[in-house]
Amino acid sequence: MIWDVRQKNTPVAKFCQSEGTQGRDCWAVAFGNSYNNEERVVAAGYDNGDIKIYDLKNMSVRWSKCVKNGVVSLQFDRKDIEMNKLVATTLESKIFCFDVRTQHPKKGFAQVVEKAHNSTIWAVKHLPQNREIFMTTGGAGTLCLWKYNYPVTRVEKDADGLAYGVPGELSLIQNSTLSDQPITSFDCDVTSTCTVDWITDYDWTLDGCRLSDGCQRRSISLFKNMGNRSSLLLREEEIAQIQEETGFTPNQIERLYSRFTSLDRGDCGTLSRDDFLRIPELAINPLGERIVNSFFQEDGLNDRVNFRQFMHVLAHFRPIKKNKENNLNSREEKLRFAFKMYDLDNDDMISKEELLAILHMMVGANINEEQLTSIAERTIVEADEDGDQMISFEEFCKALQRTDVAQKMSIRFLN
Repeated sequence: MIWDVRQKNTPVAKFCQSEGTQGRDCWAVAFGNSYNNEERVVAAGYDNGDIKIYDLKNMSVRWSKCVKNGVVSLQFDRKDIEMNKLVATTLESKIFCFDVRTQHPKKGFAQVVEKAHNSTIWAVKHLPQNREIFMTTGGAGTLCLWKYNYPVTRVEKDADGLAYGVPGELSLIQNSTLSDQPITSFDCDVTSTCTVDWITDYDWTLDGCRLSDGCQRRSISLFKNMGNRSSLLLREEEIAQIQEETGFTPNQIERLYSRFTSLDRGDCGTLSRDDFLRIPELAINPLGERIVNSFFQEDGLNDRVNFRQFMHVLAHFRPIKKNKENNLNSREEKLRFAFKMYDLDNDDMISKEELLAILHMMVGANINEEQLTSIAERTIVEADEDGDQMISFEEFCKALQRTDVAQKMSIRFLN
């Protein structure tokens, strides 16, 4: 049952077992998907391992799955955004992390499973400052700090063209034994100090209430002796992998991660197009939207970009250094990036209409239509070698063979 504190005596919603089926005990609930005034869901975990997501708008079961072990804790990574991730913990040491952004009609949601604590995992709590990070608490008095790492491609299509989610990975950042009693309740400080309160005992107790005899209440700094925030959220293995793929130095990667998180206003570990357009230089750039689109996959399946994808695009603008050229910042890749700025329909060809559209974006009403058309036609004539009235990538490269692309398409990144 779901209650509204403004309405006494009668629940606003009630979900019951189907007639003729055995009723189960509900052990955990979590609200989510509250990104507007209409959408709401509640996730419920049961003693038999069932997890159900109830759609409060349509009053129906949106999704269900059995994890075959009692579910004692549930939490969405953020309840006031469109459903993104849901974490569930169980009686027998299992953590289930579901990517609830993409639901396949048969496969459901992508998931990653980890085993930890060697005991009941009593609670899960996401860090308010970054929703990729969450803490779990164990029956043996242990705390585990986790990070969810998004895959390079978050959504793919099956043979029937239906979208399905791709699971990421969970990495353990830190673990510690803090008590000889189960840690049954847990919360994070929303300030930058990132402290947490937890309560140990066999009884569920809310922080802030008077504690019963035998309970212990303590506080700890999660980030103590762990360096700055960027180094905490990026593991050494991740930094090394991004360095190998992109050529950026570890210091540059941490600086850019700090910039990435500052743009992530939704604290969901990914950036939307609107996040990019908050950058003043992009907002006023006539080709701003084209530059932003370059960060997103051409198939349109992913409407958000994770940090690794973000770094792959930025790598195109690294200066080319002798004997240190990376595949992403080679002359060819810089030219390919520039080519895609003009290729509006992603057909690997630039037409006169596409050239005109880009010219309109760049000069606006400063040059009349007749002059713009003349420029576009002359460009096509000069670059088109096979007479198809289009410019291919090979023709584009030849037309710019005397241009210092390495200098014009390079940015000096601070170390």
